[in-house]
Amino acid sequence: KQEFQSMVELDFSHTDFKERDFDFLASSLPICINKQYEMPSPMVSAINWNNNQLSSRILDFFSMFKLLKKISLNECQIQKIEADDVFNAMLRMLKNSVELIEFNVKKTMKMFKSRLMKEFKEDFINHPNLEKINVADNSIGDEGINILSEVLKSNPRIKFISFDGSDVSKSSTYLNFLQTLSTLTYLEGVVTPKKDLKKLTSGSKKAEREYKDYLKKIKKNVRRN
Repeated sequence: KQEFQSMVELDFSHTDFKERDFDFLASSLPICINKQYEMPSPMVSAINWNNNQLSSRILDFFSMFKLLKKISLNECQIQKIEADDVFNAMLRMLKNSVELIEFNVKKTMKMFKSRLMKEFKEDFINHPNLEKINVADNSIGDEGINILSEVLKSNPRIKFISFDGSDVSKSSTYLNFLQTLSTLTYLEGVVTPKKDLKKLTSGSKKAEREYKDYLKKIKKNVRRN
């Protein structure tokens, strides 16, 4: 057991576990965080687990760090057989990590499409400290982008957002979303959705101008903050 005397950030990104090593690690972690297990050191402020395999046990283990402020699970791999367990563990982790400020799942939840936004919606809205959300490259679609709009309007604590790679099919849906973002004066960071814009403005100068106008308004608000 490692005890830390000051806050630390743990970075396990690109660990490149062999399958048997990952299975051993996952099986050695606590099964249920509600039972009496020896807790890990609380002095962990951030965990980076990018480009690694995910399991429900690992997510439940991360939930045990009660002072966690940042979790980065970008471009992780999820086995189909465990997909629902991982999804539910991710949701539990967000609920339990009440100190969390930054939540990153770029591309990791792509197999779930709009389900990500539908089932995480209430927790995104009601989370007491969340400020940064990265749901880019998760193919949340038209329904998901509309839900994200509701989330951002309902929770002014969220100030930084990344959502490119949403695979929205209707240009009007995306324009309405950007229009909403342009009215949210509390936003401090919006990652330019280059992939989405390239897809949705293909062959249309008018659409390109409309998108650019809204992006200018959004950037103006961001600079003001």
